[in-house]
Amino acid sequence: MSMLVRRALAPLDPYWDRIARRPLTAQSLARLEQGVGLSLPDCLRVYLEHVGMFQDLTYVENNRIIVFETIPEYVAARRDLLDGLYGEVDMKLLPFGYDGAGNVFALLASGGEDADILLLRQDIPEAQATEMTFSGWLSEIVRNALKTIDARTPNKQKIWRVQFTFRDGDFDTILRVMGQVESTALEEEWQPAETTQTGVIKSTAQIRFARQPLYVRRLEYPEWIGPWFFIDMTEPLEVNGTGSAIQKLDDLFHEAIPGYGFINFGAVEQADGTTDADA
Repeated sequence: MSMLVRRALAPLDPYWDRIARRPLTAQSLARLEQGVGLSLPDCLRVYLEHVGMFQDLTYVENNRIIVFETIPEYVAARRDLLDGLYGEVDMKLLPFGYDGAGNVFALLASGGEDADILLLRQDIPEAQATEMTFSGWLSEIVRNALKTIDARTPNKQKIWRVQFTFRDGDFDTILRVMGQVESTALEEEWQPAETTQTGVIKSTAQIRFARQPLYVRRLEYPEWIGPWFFIDMTEPLEVNGTGSAIQKLDDLFHEAIPGYGFINFGAVEQADGTTDADA
């Protein structure tokens, strides 16, 4: 286990109530490694086990690296590398973020607890050294986060907003999977909303997931194999030790439903300091 990452994160211990995080489950870590076809560098694994892909911590000034927030981003960037998009580079490199200008940052395990960070550019057919290690980069992130920690909105005043999407989905299967996490039931029959000029039929329904009412949108078109479903969901950033229902659903949907997708809208501040669950 990488003690370098643990030591880098230790100064934040009194302040996690102001920094959103969603540590990855063993299930998600296994799915990530399977997707990229590579064992994670130890430093990245420990980071994901403690912070997760929810990048609230790394949104600080002077950070060059926009860290990936979903498994598909990791998988797509790794596929680009294997397909030779960046020229002849070390196949052991694992992309983990980008710079917003089409360039990717990748990790190369150094044989110990740490990993070197290299820059992959589409216009230069080789990996470029950045003189940064993962632990060094993370330590700088933590120092910058601490400089503005008092200005951060407490997590209890924010919610996590996401959207689950299902292409050619089966609604009964969606409900069954949700029922593995919390009691789930269809509360309203499907209500036709409109038919667009292109012939797409839109309808809506409401389901009850635990205490939270969720609205479902269904799109149908005669030439599609099956309907598309969209479910918006929020939960408090502070889950009080119960674990994240959103994260559990994401894991289960990935396993059970082909065509599943996940859109992360991130942390949203509540104007009155309450969450949807309090309403």
